[in-house]
Amino acid sequence: MPPAFVVVCTAVTVLRHRRPGLPCAFRTPRMPVVPAGGVAPPARLITFLR
Repeated sequence: MPPAFVVVCTAVTVLRHRRPGLPCAFRTPRMPVVPAGGVAPPARLITFLR
C-alpha cells in the first residue's frame, strides 16, 4: 500500500484535471510540479525497497 502522501498528491492532480471548475479553498502552487515532486521520492523509495 502506498503512503498516504503519494495518494493525496495523485488525487489532487487527477481532481484538478477532471473537475477544473470545482470551487476550492486552497490552490496548489505550480500545480503539475508540486504534486509530481511529492510523488516521485516516495515512489522511488518504494520501488527500491528490497
